[in-house]
Amino acid sequence: MKLDKSAEDQMYQACISWNIPALRDTGRDDVDQFKRTIQLLPSAFNGALDEAPKRMTPLRRAAEGLRAELAGEGEAARKHYEIVAKRQGLPGVLGSLLIAWMSDATERDFARVERKLSGLTGPGSRDVIARSHCKLATWSFDHGWVDRSHHHLEEARRHAGKNLGMTLDNIGHWFGRDRILYWRRSRDDLTTFPWIGEWVDQAAKTSIEKQFRDSFKSPWTKTWSIGSQTVEGTDIQSAEMQASWAGALWMLPEIQRQHAALILAKSNESEDVARAIALWAKGGGRETNQLVSAMEAALTESTIEDLLVNQLHDGRSVRDREIWLGICHSLWAELPDRIVDDFVRDYQGPPLDMRLHGGIGTIELALFGKLLVRSQVAVERVYAFNDWEAGLLARSLFPQLLDELPPTLLARLLGAGLSDVVLANEDWRTTGWETLVTCWTLLDESTRSDFRDALLETIPESEIPSAVAIAPGLVPKHRVEAGIKTSLGLLAQELRDSATGSWTGWSTHPATDLARLALSQGRVNGDAVAHLLKIATAPTTNSQQRRSCLLAFEAFATEGLIERAQIQDAFLPVTVRSVMSNDTAVDQRLEDITRLALMVQFGYDQATSEGPLLAASRDPDTQVRLVAVTAVCQLSISGLASPSFDATILGALYDPHPRVQAKAVPALWRGRFESEALREVARARVAEVFPTAHRELRATIAQETALVEINDQFTQALRQLAIRDRSWIVRRAAASPDAV
Repeated sequence: MKLDKSAEDQMYQACISWNIPALRDTGRDDVDQFKRTIQLLPSAFNGALDEAPKRMTPLRRAAEGLRAELAGEGEAARKHYEIVAKRQGLPGVLGSLLIAWMSDATERDFARVERKLSGLTGPGSRDVIARSHCKLATWSFDHGWVDRSHHHLEEARRHAGKNLGMTLDNIGHWFGRDRILYWRRSRDDLTTFPWIGEWVDQAAKTSIEKQFRDSFKSPWTKTWSIGSQTVEGTDIQSAEMQASWAGALWMLPEIQRQHAALILAKSNESEDVARAIALWAKGGGRETNQLVSAMEAALTESTIEDLLVNQLHDGRSVRDREIWLGICHSLWAELPDRIVDDFVRDYQGPPLDMRLHGGIGTIELALFGKLLVRSQVAVERVYAFNDWEAGLLARSLFPQLLDELPPTLLARLLGAGLSDVVLANEDWRTTGWETLVTCWTLLDESTRSDFRDALLETIPESEIPSAVAIAPGLVPKHRVEAGIKTSLGLLAQELRDSATGSWTGWSTHPATDLARLALSQGRVNGDAVAHLLKIATAPTTNSQQRRSCLLAFEAFATEGLIERAQIQDAFLPVTVRSVMSNDTAVDQRLEDITRLALMVQFGYDQATSEGPLLAASRDPDTQVRLVAVTAVCQLSISGLASPSFDATILGALYDPHPRVQAKAVPALWRGRFESEALREVARARVAEVFPTAHRELRATIAQETALVEINDQFTQALRQLAIRDRSWIVRRAAASPDAV
């Protein structure tokens, strides 16, 4: 149908392009109703659905369809849209677009829009076609129809005018095209949509103001809400809905990220968390894997399935595959079996030219390695890998998972990891030695002897400290002694450098290497203690260097290799200098509590230690609390008890960080309590939080309850929860507690 310059056609063009200034000028009630409905204004939803007039303009009917759809009446909404879609010209295009916008739309609905568009000619038709294809590209991506979204983006670009075309060129890389950047930004309101941006700004303003008011609100103040409300508010929902209808797919990522942030700022409900993660991932949010890991406790088996399958469509609705893989990594132990099977089946193996930091390839390889413990098909596939593929896999595996793999596979992986094709690669021969050594320890004596020489001939000297910690009998004594000498030299150099105001960063601090080497020998010489003590007490060294030495002393003390008198000076505080710290006060408290935790290894003095330990267990900084709670729990397990210990352990179970919570768990079954009644309260607390606890805490609980022979009501209940847990990690801890 040929378009003309009539007011009616211009009005429909404004509705399709979402030109709010033009819609405001019409003065028509049906236009206003359509506009207010998409903006989610409360006034658009006054009155019952059955109160709509029997005779309606196409636009009023479209608005009624939107009202019905937003009220969950999808069938009624589709009936309204179908009536509009049957009309000729732009009203028919509008109706067919609304059908394609529905959550249950099919590709046939999208094809009908294209047929409608193909008949448009005349003034403004190319812009209508381009913007309609922008909508279809947006919505098809929401459905996970990747090929169709690429098709609609191409069609939108083909029909777009200059400003819209420049905007689409800037996001071409989202759809498999080259990205084209222009010196000049588009200032066209129909690409920047300032009226949508106003809703985004309002959402942020409202949230910030509410947080500020809540910060000084009396805890006894009650707030009453009338009617249905969403946790994030309707402003951001309105912005996202408008951007979606406008087909402004270039605006959606920023809106979706803010939408996610608003949800997570106000809710920890499982459905809300899953929705927020999906929005953050769709919006290309950074560190999505860390967000998922942090929020794992709020997710359930059903919401994980909904997140991965229904919202992200197995990754097809995530523009950046690295983000999708990051989510899968974070949830590898909770992934639905179907997603595990699909990934394992489709994985192509590492290419011949893949580098250690090869982006997507290394991420996929590491994920495949994790899934070996969940998929027998994956295990069988590895036997067919060549040396390059199996060798890279071996060097990408997590050592903690290796004891779940069959010995024949471990031997294959170790052999491939030591193969010439891998060792010849400068990237890959430097990594994965902890995994290879762990593989070696899990083999029988005969097989170990076959690989011993090859392993010792190829392992770098820098990996000897970690190797002796994993397999003390593997490395010859002369290489251990050489490693100790090297570590002492590095420590001496570090002390000299600190005196001149410079220091070197280490992937593993020399003090840590020295501790591993000395522990493997079962002794530590005076020279090593002296080097560590100098750094631990020097005001010129930074806090991280000093803490590494203090932790080395703590490891020696645990094994009884040093005496208090040897390191007496290490207990004295050293001032943290601001030039070496991002937060001097926090670093000072962390270093001080580390010194105290070391001191109580040699004997607990209630007068000097009780108060600081209890205070540190309530510190604002997570690391400080972790050190304090760990020290108290070790004292409890060693047989000491006091009311302050009871308070610290119980308080840790209410800590906001799961790692601090987990540190307190062993003391509930293996430690001494001053009050057995308080121990029961603590166990009851653990049983209460288990279903919604982070997997790190659930795994610790599963391990502890499996190791002890106690059979009280809480312990038995926790065992049952653990063996049925949604996470493979927790179920493994319950079934094989000694392996965790």
